[in-house]
Amino acid sequence: MWSKTKKALENRLAECLRDRVYYTFARHIYYDYHWSYHFPIFYIRVDKETWFATNPQWNYKVKEYNRITRNYQKAVDMATKEMGTLDMFGYTDDDYLMEMVHNYLNVYTIDECMNHGNYFYRILAVLDRRTGKRKIKALLDNIDNEPEWFRKYITLRATAQNII
Repeated sequence: MWSKTKKALENRLAECLRDRVYYTFARHIYYDYHWSYHFPIFYIRVDKETWFATNPQWNYKVKEYNRITRNYQKAVDMATKEMGTLDMFGYTDDDYLMEMVHNYLNVYTIDECMNHGNYFYRILAVLDRRTGKRKIKALLDNIDNEPEWFRKYITLRATAQNII
């Protein structure tokens, strides 16, 4: 399944980013005494450097606390409090991650992805070939309103298309 999904994602990449951006998906397995946990990790690599990866440690804590409390939201709150960070994309299983990728590829339009509240969709939309120069220029005009880590995706695309 991942090979077809990866091919579809790479076909959506802007032509100027084809040899620079790569998508990778790995499934890490952690064995506890009586349990095994599967953690999907989705990577976006730019120029052989990892720019984005889901957080497997946060996922592990959520699953561990969910097993104890049987309350997902309480497990998320406990993991967030313990680790001091929040996994902003909320990946806890393969199905949810692949559902988001499927939605990006098949359900949402490029404008819906660009205006979505979840930054995962917005990252993929910035790297998408369907996003035009005018939209990238509009993102550059409002770059101060974006988180610092997201700005590098906008700058990457603008630089690759000679907008900057």
